[in-house]
Amino acid sequence: MQRQYETIFILSPTLSKGEQGQMIEKVLSLLKEKKASIVAQEDWGLKKLAYPIQKKDTGVYHLIRFLAAPNILADLNIFYRRNSSFIRFNTVLMDKHAIAYHSRKKKEEKETSTSSTHEKPLVKSTEP
Repeated sequence: MQRQYETIFILSPTLSKGEQGQMIEKVLSLLKEKKASIVAQEDWGLKKLAYPIQKKDTGVYHLIRFLAAPNILADLNIFYRRNSSFIRFNTVLMDKHAIAYHSRKKKEEKETSTSSTHEKPLVKSTEP
C-alpha cells in the first residue's frame, strides 16, 4: 500500500549549484528506483538556519512529496546519513488534511495561471 510522504533536506551551502543538482537527482533516482512516484518538489534555496549546524549558518533547502510503500523510509534515511552533503533531513507521513490542502492549493494555482493568460485587456476611459 502506497502512502504519501514529504521529505525535506538541507544541503551544505558549500556545494556548487551543479553538486546541489546532483544530490537532488540522487535522492530522486533512489525514490524512483524503489518504485516511488514523485508528486511535487520545491527548491526553497539558500536560507539562514535557526542555529549553526556543523559550523554553518545557512543551508540549501529542498522539499519532495512522493507516494511510496513504507519500507522505503529506511533506505532513504540510510542514504541521507551516509552522505555528508546533507546537514539535516526529515521525512514525514502526510495525513489526509495535508494532502487535501496541497491538492487544493495546486488546483488554485493552476486556475489562477490559466485565468491570468485569458484576461481581457483593460480599456482606458477617456476623460472629457
